[in-house]
Amino acid sequence: VLLICIPFLSFNQTEKYTGLKSRGEIPEDFTKLTLEKIKEAQLSTQQDSRTSRKEKSKFYEMSNFGVDQLLQSGMVCFDDTISSYVTSVLEEIRFANKSIPLDIRVYTIKSPVVNAFTTDQGIIFINTGLLAQLENEAQLAFVLCHEIVHYTEKHVMEGFIENNDIINNRNDYKRTRSIDQELATTRFARTLETEADKKGLKLFLNTDYNPQEVDGVFD
Repeated sequence: VLLICIPFLSFNQTEKYTGLKSRGEIPEDFTKLTLEKIKEAQLSTQQDSRTSRKEKSKFYEMSNFGVDQLLQSGMVCFDDTISSYVTSVLEEIRFANKSIPLDIRVYTIKSPVVNAFTTDQGIIFINTGLLAQLENEAQLAFVLCHEIVHYTEKHVMEGFIENNDIINNRNDYKRTRSIDQELATTRFARTLETEADKKGLKLFLNTDYNPQEVDGVFD
């Protein structure tokens, strides 16, 4: 009986499965020209010093080209069932923390890699591989709080500029050996991650989610 039933059940499950698909109107993130995005971002640097303006302009170019390449890869979904669900969790966090910017949005990446990351444009990308590992909605909420802090504290740009200083032996990194450069890069990245954890936890504790679930996220 088992030999007959198991294949039959598997067949039924396969028939009901539907792949992750984008729905509705295509967001502007996908359709707007990369050069337009870069020009708009560079307008915010007009009051900066010449050196700072040059660094930020380079960052905006690399960032926007990289993000747009991912958006056009076919791996990113919008308004799909997962993105919509994660967005609803984001709204729960925003309801409890009124200071969170309204321009943050979420897209799902069809990838088995356990990861989520934020861009300087306010996009949170979350991989299906990470969602498959999370045990509950509270853990997802903490991940989002962590990523929100990366955006609000401008960690992406900050990391880019700091790494350039390290590589080019500028400011505090003059005459730094290559091995020390690697250590400095790693140390700075960890500093940003720690800040995202601490400030993200504050956002999370304002919500109604169970704080005991946070430990499970790191597992």
